[in-house]
Amino acid sequence: AKAAEQEAEPEPEAEQPEQEEEEHGGEEAQEVKEEAIGAARRKELKGTHIDEVKKLATGLGLETKSKTKADLIEAISGHEAAARAAQRAHAARLREVVVRKKEALEALSMPDLRARCGEAGVKGTLTKQARVELLLKSWHEADGVNR
Repeated sequence: AKAAEQEAEPEPEAEQPEQEEEEHGGEEAQEVKEEAIGAARRKELKGTHIDEVKKLATGLGLETKSKTKADLIEAISGHEAAARAAQRAHAARLREVVVRKKEALEALSMPDLRARCGEAGVKGTLTKQARVELLLKSWHEADGVNR
């Protein structure tokens, strides 16, 4: 039961290659990969005892009354696919926020960057790119993405 429940929750480490492929492979490659993930998960669930499938469906908040094992498997698979899609959309929004912040920092003049670096406690002679990277890192560490 625990193994099925744990697999229902996508692991952050497993999502990293998916995010990279999404950026470089396009939507078609993402759709193919998503279908392969769904097919593998459905196959795995088909080999799982019906009681475990019902327990997993109930844990996900899905209706289990008067549903066949095949219906439950499709419902679970659809729910997990929706969760993966939501996670990819969230990651894309976060990347967009970071890109906009970086562009905003790159648009600043050197004196403005120097002043902001001084506020962040960074002193010394640095290139504009180094200052932008330091400020971006400082912003990210201060949880600026979630603000």
